[in-house]
Amino acid sequence: HQQQQQQPEEALKKAWLLWPLVPALSQLADRLRLDARSSESAATWCRAGQAAEAVVPHSNVHIRVLSERLLTEIQRGGRAIRVKQALEESRRTTALAYGGGDSVWLRLVGFHMPASFLASEGFFVEHLQQQQQQQ
Repeated sequence: HQQQQQQPEEALKKAWLLWPLVPALSQLADRLRLDARSSESAATWCRAGQAAEAVVPHSNVHIRVLSERLLTEIQRGGRAIRVKQALEESRRTTALAYGGGDSVWLRLVGFHMPASFLASEGFFVEHLQQQQQQQ
Protein backbone atom coordinates (compact mmCIF):
# COMPACT_ATOMS: atom_id res chain seq x y z
CA HIS A 1 0.00 0.00 0.00
CA GLN A 2 2.85 2.38 0.80
CA GLN A 3 4.37 1.83 -2.65
CA GLN A 4 1.02 2.66 -4.29
CA GLN A 5 0.87 5.89 -2.29
CA GLN A 6 4.42 6.80 -3.33
CA GLN A 7 3.66 6.43 -7.05
CA PRO A 8 1.10 9.29 -7.19
CA GLU A 9 3.37 11.42 -5.00
CA GLU A 10 6.29 10.77 -7.32
CA ALA A 11 4.17 11.62 -10.35
CA LEU A 12 3.11 14.89 -8.70
CA LYS A 13 6.71 15.75 -7.85
CA LYS A 14 7.73 15.05 -11.42
CA ALA A 15 4.92 17.26 -12.74
CA TRP A 16 6.00 20.10 -10.44
CA LEU A 17 9.55 19.72 -11.71
CA LEU A 18 8.29 19.83 -15.31
CA TRP A 19 6.15 22.92 -14.68
CA PRO A 20 8.92 25.45 -15.43
CA LEU A 21 9.46 23.60 -18.71
CA VAL A 22 5.86 24.04 -19.95
CA PRO A 23 6.76 27.03 -22.19
CA ALA A 24 9.72 25.14 -23.64
CA LEU A 25 7.66 21.98 -24.08
CA SER A 26 4.97 24.03 -25.82
CA GLN A 27 7.50 25.54 -28.21
CA LEU A 28 9.00 22.14 -28.90
CA ALA A 29 5.56 20.62 -29.54
CA ASP A 30 4.73 23.48 -31.94
CA ARG A 31 7.98 22.97 -33.80
CA LEU A 32 7.47 19.21 -34.01
CA ARG A 33 3.97 19.75 -35.42
CA LEU A 34 5.33 22.20 -38.03
CA ASP A 35 7.96 19.63 -38.97
CA ALA A 36 5.21 17.01 -39.52
CA ARG A 37 6.38 15.00 -36.51
CA SER A 38 2.87 14.79 -35.15
CA SER A 39 3.29 11.72 -32.93
CA GLU A 40 6.16 13.36 -31.08
CA SER A 41 4.26 16.64 -30.95
CA ALA A 42 1.20 14.99 -29.41
CA ALA A 43 3.36 13.25 -26.81
CA THR A 44 5.06 16.53 -25.94
CA TRP A 45 1.69 18.30 -25.62
CA CYS A 46 0.62 15.50 -23.27
CA ARG A 47 3.68 16.07 -21.06
CA ALA A 48 3.03 19.81 -20.99
CA GLY A 49 -0.63 19.17 -20.19
CA GLN A 50 0.20 16.88 -17.29
CA ALA A 51 2.53 19.47 -15.80
CA ALA A 52 0.01 22.29 -16.24
CA GLU A 53 -2.78 20.20 -14.76
CA ALA A 54 -0.69 19.32 -11.70
CA VAL A 55 0.29 22.90 -10.93
CA VAL A 56 -2.38 25.19 -12.43
CA PRO A 57 -5.38 23.00 -13.25
CA HIS A 58 -8.17 24.58 -15.29
CA SER A 59 -6.08 27.67 -15.97
CA ASN A 60 -5.75 29.43 -19.31
CA VAL A 61 -2.33 27.78 -19.67
CA HIS A 62 -3.82 24.34 -19.10
CA ILE A 63 -6.68 25.01 -21.53
CA ARG A 64 -4.30 26.29 -24.22
CA VAL A 65 -2.07 23.23 -23.95
CA LEU A 66 -5.11 20.96 -24.22
CA SER A 67 -6.41 22.85 -27.26
CA GLU A 68 -3.05 22.55 -29.00
CA ARG A 69 -2.97 18.83 -28.22
CA LEU A 70 -6.44 18.49 -29.73
CA LEU A 71 -5.38 20.40 -32.83
CA THR A 72 -2.33 18.16 -33.18
CA GLU A 73 -4.45 15.03 -32.85
CA ILE A 74 -6.86 16.35 -35.50
CA GLN A 75 -4.05 17.20 -37.91
CA ARG A 76 -2.42 13.87 -37.24
CA GLY A 77 -5.35 12.08 -38.79
CA GLY A 78 -4.67 9.06 -36.67
CA ARG A 79 -6.90 7.13 -34.35
CA ALA A 80 -10.32 8.62 -33.77
CA ILE A 81 -10.18 7.56 -30.11
CA ARG A 82 -7.24 9.91 -29.47
CA VAL A 83 -9.11 12.81 -31.03
CA LYS A 84 -12.22 12.01 -28.98
CA GLN A 85 -10.20 11.79 -25.77
CA ALA A 86 -8.44 15.08 -26.47
CA LEU A 87 -11.75 16.75 -27.34
CA GLU A 88 -13.47 15.51 -24.19
CA GLU A 89 -10.58 16.58 -21.98
CA SER A 90 -10.55 20.03 -23.59
CA ARG A 91 -14.32 20.45 -23.24
CA ARG A 92 -14.36 19.18 -19.65
CA THR A 93 -11.50 21.42 -18.54
CA THR A 94 -12.99 24.47 -20.24
CA ALA A 95 -16.34 23.82 -18.56
CA LEU A 96 -14.68 23.46 -15.15
CA ALA A 97 -12.72 26.66 -15.65
CA TYR A 98 -15.33 28.92 -17.23
CA GLY A 99 -18.66 27.13 -16.93
CA GLY A 100 -21.10 26.95 -19.77
CA GLY A 101 -21.30 24.33 -22.42
CA ASP A 102 -20.47 24.05 -26.08
CA SER A 103 -20.91 27.76 -26.77
CA VAL A 104 -18.19 28.65 -24.24
CA TRP A 105 -15.86 25.96 -25.57
CA LEU A 106 -16.46 27.12 -29.15
CA ARG A 107 -15.71 30.73 -28.25
CA LEU A 108 -12.55 29.97 -26.26
CA VAL A 109 -11.13 26.89 -27.99
CA GLY A 110 -13.24 25.76 -30.93
CA PHE A 111 -12.56 28.81 -33.09
CA HIS A 112 -9.00 27.48 -33.36
CA MET A 113 -10.10 24.11 -34.76
CA PRO A 114 -10.69 23.29 -38.44
CA ALA A 115 -14.28 23.94 -39.53
CA SER A 116 -14.49 20.45 -41.03
CA PHE A 117 -13.69 18.93 -37.64
CA LEU A 118 -16.23 21.08 -35.83
CA ALA A 119 -18.90 20.16 -38.38
CA SER A 120 -18.07 16.47 -38.05
CA GLU A 121 -18.56 16.77 -34.29
CA GLY A 122 -21.94 18.44 -34.72
CA PHE A 123 -20.96 21.98 -33.78
CA PHE A 124 -22.82 24.71 -35.62
CA VAL A 125 -19.92 26.62 -37.11
CA GLU A 126 -22.15 29.06 -38.98
CA HIS A 127 -23.70 30.24 -35.71
CA LEU A 128 -20.25 30.89 -34.23
CA GLN A 129 -19.10 32.75 -37.36
CA GLN A 130 -22.19 34.95 -37.23
CA GLN A 131 -21.52 35.79 -33.59
CA GLN A 132 -17.92 36.73 -34.36
CA GLN A 133 -19.01 38.97 -37.27
CA GLN A 134 -21.45 40.81 -35.01
CA GLN A 135 -18.68 41.73 -32.58
